[in-house]
Amino acid sequence: MAATNAVEGYCTSTERAELVSEFFLIGDPKGNVTLRVTDFAPVVAWTGAMPAAVVGVDLAESSDPRQRSLGRDRLEEMLA
Repeated sequence: MAATNAVEGYCTSTERAELVSEFFLIGDPKGNVTLRVTDFAPVVAWTGAMPAAVVGVDLAESSDPRQRSLGRDRLEEMLA
């Protein structure tokens, strides 16, 4: 992917509240920060980088055409 000033991350709802407070984040559909929030126990317990399939699905759902294409390509590679 090309260099960008955007950041995406995974967090729990508690972590989300802390991040919003600490960095003065506000809701903005065109903003450069995307927080993927879940309290699903297996995800919350996960440490390290997210599995490639999870990242692929997230990219495939992106509103950015390049990211969406990359995500779909990666998922197709995994299914081949």
